[in-house]
Amino acid sequence: SGSPREDLMHLKGTRLAIFSEINKDSAVDASFIKNLSGGDPISARHLYSKEVVNFSPTHTLVLQTNFLPKAPPDDSAFWERVLIIPFEAHFVESPSGKNEARIDRFLEDKLKREDPGILNWLIQGAVNYSKYGLQTPEKVLRSSSLYRKENDGVERFLNEKCSIDEDKKTPCQLMQDQIRSYCKNEGLHIPTPREITRQLRSKFQKRSRSSGNFWVGVQIVE
Repeated sequence: SGSPREDLMHLKGTRLAIFSEINKDSAVDASFIKNLSGGDPISARHLYSKEVVNFSPTHTLVLQTNFLPKAPPDDSAFWERVLIIPFEAHFVESPSGKNEARIDRFLEDKLKREDPGILNWLIQGAVNYSKYGLQTPEKVLRSSSLYRKENDGVERFLNEKCSIDEDKKTPCQLMQDQIRSYCKNEGLHIPTPREITRQLRSKFQKRSRSSGNFWVGVQIVE
């Protein structure tokens, strides 16, 4: 969406597009990611050129980061595109903790001696991919699911700050204000009123009284 961008020309014909480190507490631009990964033609232009170039995407997007960005938890189209691949090993001089190993200063030389075996491994992997495709590892699926849950401020608020009881009720405006305040304090995506209503409707009944609207079945615990 918007005017064709110069930086997107780098994606033309690219197989693997790697984005580098982002700042802590950054938020993902879900719409932008969906536009780049949905299969629709991409519009871009060369530097200082007004000519628009349209091309079909060939790339897979990869983000390298120590800090996962905040993301909208109920954007299903975004989450269908996301896989979290955790790299948990730490290579240090004096390993002592979990997932730590000693730095091998001669690793590059050792790998060079294994060039034929590595090439054979790559070829065999390509053959297997051609036959069977890629199977997503369970750990990647778990990490991706956990990432989504951690970004779901509404669900976290209900679990941490509320009592679920069919005999209780909470004013809608109070619930909305408390959820948004909680998400802000926790550094999460701050949901819009519409997003909050959509999620709460899937769990509770909304009723109207002369004194206002209430969510039935939930109470905020002070």
